[in-house]
Amino acid sequence: MSAASICILYTQDADLGRRVKAFLRSEALVRHVTDPNRMEAVLQQNSPAVILMDLRAKECRD
Repeated sequence: MSAASICILYTQDADLGRRVKAFLRSEALVRHVTDPNRMEAVLQQNSPAVILMDLRAKECRD
């Protein structure tokens, strides 16, 4: 049995988070992050992971 793939989604759009989780449900475990200050902690807890970032989110382009 192989370990589940992990995807970290950074967005402040709840609808986008729900749609991505539903789309990837059978392929990966999705961690939805809304606070940019939590990203580093979530990355450390869930490494390696694929990161999806909503460029419309606050502080995403900094």
